[in-house]
Amino acid sequence: MSRREPGILCISVVIWNLLRYYADMGEDEYLTADQVAEKLQLHARTVRRLLVSGELPGKKIGKEWRVSAVALRAYIEGGEKPTKGAD
Repeated sequence: MSRREPGILCISVVIWNLLRYYADMGEDEYLTADQVAEKLQLHARTVRRLLVSGELPGKKIGKEWRVSAVALRAYIEGGEKPTKGAD
């Protein structure tokens, strides 16, 4: 019988909880970079780098970044950018 590494199980639980959370979100809901960082358990600076590089699709409104629930869900599920118009 093989044992899973504890890190894999923790990541699976985080992803499962995120997918459940975003299944309940409306298609037009937007999150700030700080909210995305909290959900992904990353530093806000890391999320902003992902946004600036275009790896995580988002829009800058004034001085704040916004990420659509659809774009974040696509990023979580496969790390792929959603089709145009999803952010």
